[in-house]
Amino acid sequence: MGRKENPIPLHDSNGQLAAMLRLTRHRSGLTFQQMATRSRLSAATFKRASCGTTVPKTATIEEFARICGANPPQLAFLLHLRTQARIEARGILHTLRAPKVHLISDRPDLSKALEYLYEAADAPPFREMQERCGNPHALPISTISRIVARETTPADERQLLAFVHGCGIQDQDKAWRAAWAKITAPDPDIAMSSPWIFYDPEEVHQRLETKLSELERTVKARSRTRVLRLHPGEAAL
Repeated sequence: MGRKENPIPLHDSNGQLAAMLRLTRHRSGLTFQQMATRSRLSAATFKRASCGTTVPKTATIEEFARICGANPPQLAFLLHLRTQARIEARGILHTLRAPKVHLISDRPDLSKALEYLYEAADAPPFREMQERCGNPHALPISTISRIVARETTPADERQLLAFVHGCGIQDQDKAWRAAWAKITAPDPDIAMSSPWIFYDPEEVHQRLETKLSELERTVKARSRTRVLRLHPGEAAL
């Protein structure tokens, strides 16, 4: 018979996670060593995951659940407890005051909301965020770091959505697009009182193309007028 496991305090999410992992293993009837023979992870890794002293990695929980035969709902609950345990261990999320996405009105609001989103996602590694965002070229790791530290905000809508997706949010694109449109819309009061108006680069390009076409048409019209005035006989033909 193996040595009796130490009791786990259940006052926090990490303790509850460890208790659920222990229950999952006991139901499977496997020892830690037997689990290790069926996995690339060691017996010590599985044992640490179920002792409640540290928050195990997501991959460790997924492997633990797979070997012990946990079903998808059980795995989802284990991962939920893991997220809560990470949030509690970092101790940052409860200090943040960020607006809901539909209440974002300016870039400072957006910065707070994105930091909150990152912490609520259990502060995933930046490399992991980049890999799962769906558009890694739009989201450099250095940019993720600066956004999380609230030193900058996304450069465009594409980068904003990449960050949101990197935090595991895939079903709120419409709301985040609306927030981006709101904070990047020109302020009519500023537009009337200040010469310093900033436009999207694509908008500037389109306006320049339109203006150039207008100038070209004007030049051609004036050239035809000069020809008519210099050669009235030709104009009569």
